[in-house]
Amino acid sequence: MVAHGTRSVAGVENIAALAEAVSRRVGSVRTAFVDVLGPTPSEVLSTIDGPAVLLPAFLASGYHVHHDIPQHIELSGHPD
Repeated sequence: MVAHGTRSVAGVENIAALAEAVSRRVGSVRTAFVDVLGPTPSEVLSTIDGPAVLLPAFLASGYHVHHDIPQHIELSGHPD
């Protein structure tokens, strides 16, 4: 799951709770952030063997979804 990132403890806890809820439905979930804190999507993807699905956790599909996430996928070298 890819989120923006925040310095707010409550914001980080909200993302962790969302990731936990998603993991109860689909299995293992790793969290990455495109700004403010890490790990980044490319860092997470570089540690995964096999296929991966990136789930954007943003309120709108703007710059981070259309630019940053594809850039991190490319940087990671992850093939799937």
